[in-house]
Amino acid sequence: MKYALTLIIGFLLGATWHLPYKYIVSLIYAEEYGRLVYLCDSAMREHYIAKNTLIENPSKDNIENVEIAEVALLDCQRYDILRKEMLSLGLTEVELSLISLKFIEKHSTDLLDVVEIHEINY
Repeated sequence: MKYALTLIIGFLLGATWHLPYKYIVSLIYAEEYGRLVYLCDSAMREHYIAKNTLIENPSKDNIENVEIAEVALLDCQRYDILRKEMLSLGLTEVELSLISLKFIEKHSTDLLDVVEIHEINY
């Protein structure tokens, strides 16, 4: 009986330990991760716009705008590092996507903020 109880407790702990663990990891990193997702997305959008503007209208000012936009891409490096750390701690891509969407929804003051994050630029 004692062995069976130990086995059941061990099985339950083994099967469910990751739930509180993932929740705690999410609580610790969610705000920073969401912030970096937003910053990286904005930086990529600005870089895309600056590069296309330079192609259409080569000028010294537009070269400087591309260089400034490239510096902002450093936020993407920080985002990517944190993303990989969170994945290595056991969170899934789906959980990371959910954290990003919740952050954007929580911090959006306008529907356009939510639309912009899903926008594809060509």
